[in-house]
Formats: sequence, structure tokens, C-alpha cells
Amino acid sequence: MSNAMYELPYDGAKKMILVDDLETKEFLSRLFHEMIDELPAPKGKKK
Repeated sequence: MSNAMYELPYDGAKKMILVDDLETKEFLSRLFHEMIDELPAPKGKKK
């Protein structure tokens, strides 16, 4: 998502990706698949 647009949702917030196409299944599917690759690996559970 190198061409993603970032916006401030409210004053004092960090910039977030602007998602304005909520009606297109293909767009949303691609968005979620690309976001999964950016997430950190889950931490292990403490014993």
C-alpha cells in the first residue's frame, strides 16, 4: 500500500490510512491481505 493516503481522523491523532471505498469487495480484500503482511508476529504466551 505504498500509494495509500494518510489523514488525521481528529486533532491530536496520528495519521491513519484513509479508506473511502467501502463498497468494492476486491478493494477491501486486497487491503486486508496487504495489511496482514505488515502486522507484527504474535508474541508467545507466558507460562
